[in-house]
Amino acid sequence: YYPSTQTLPLEKVRSLIDEGIELGLSSVAFGGGEPTIYPEIQSVISYVRRLGLYSAMTTNGLSELAGELPNRVSISFDSIHHGLSEEKLRDIIIYYKGRRSGVSINHIVTSLSELDRLITLSNKLAVEGLHTYLLLEKPIPRFTEWGKLKELINQGVTGDKIWLDPCLALKLGYIRRCDQGLHSLTVFPDGSISKCSNLPGTHYSSLKEAWLEARKDERCGSRDGFIGMKIHVITNYTLSEQWA
Repeated sequence: YYPSTQTLPLEKVRSLIDEGIELGLSSVAFGGGEPTIYPEIQSVISYVRRLGLYSAMTTNGLSELAGELPNRVSISFDSIHHGLSEEKLRDIIIYYKGRRSGVSINHIVTSLSELDRLITLSNKLAVEGLHTYLLLEKPIPRFTEWGKLKELINQGVTGDKIWLDPCLALKLGYIRRCDQGLHSLTVFPDGSISKCSNLPGTHYSSLKEAWLEARKDERCGSRDGFIGMKIHVITNYTLSEQWA
């Protein structure tokens, strides 16, 4: 979560999206914090959808969007996010699926037992098109059984609907470099922009500036254009504020 005294105004978000479109922007993702309690979330989603861009949102699942929905909703369910019961997870998945939004489960890997619990639950839910997105815990992962995790994935125990975040894929050796900054950029509540939400250090004032700097990084593959770029908008509304 990103507690902050600053909030991205609606017009600032729109201007960033407009800038991105000129550079080939294809999708916008909303995270946080908790985006469902960001006051402008419905207006921004509507704006993105009107422009024909793909939209996604990561949520703790404790509240539902009643208005226009993003193309995909990712629901956090792991030992770090304690607020969601298995019953509530099922209900929120059914709600968003019923309203024709794609649904996935975000799971920060902390133990094999927690992952096994999630796999068992996903199989029990038997929801068509439901994917699980596994993420590396930041900044320092407690999980250490990387070999066993990779073995499970390679054996197909986790199913064929598993996605890995770039940091976890890099940790497991499935990719040799991370292309964050080339394929996606992160916008923080103060309006600054970074190559990655997990990357401390320099923040930039424009999407183009951040992307051009990412291309200079020898660890990143060179690209000829901005085509396919995604921006991740982080709200500063925290879980505790939603409970209050």
